Amino acid sequence: MGWRVSMSYKHFTENELQENKFEYLKSFLVAGVVQIIAEEEHLDIKESFAKFYNSSIAEKLENKKTGLYLESPAYIYELYKG
Repeated sequence: MGWRVSMSYKHFTENELQENKFEYLKSFLVAGVVQIIAEEEHLDIKESFAKFYNSSIAEKLENKKTGLYLESPAYIYELYKG
């Protein structure tokens, strides 16, 4: 017997769906940017996370109004380096 999860989007409000989308995209971007930082700066992942989260770009990514969550990890990395 396997687990079966049944959930439809109708259980969420439009606002909740948008917020979940924002959080998902933001998480994807952070993971990508941190990976690039680790590779480019020869750091481990923990150091890369710390460097990114202490940057002004991470703060801007948290703000939906900047629209950064719609960009690619490579683009955000270039802003980070900037």
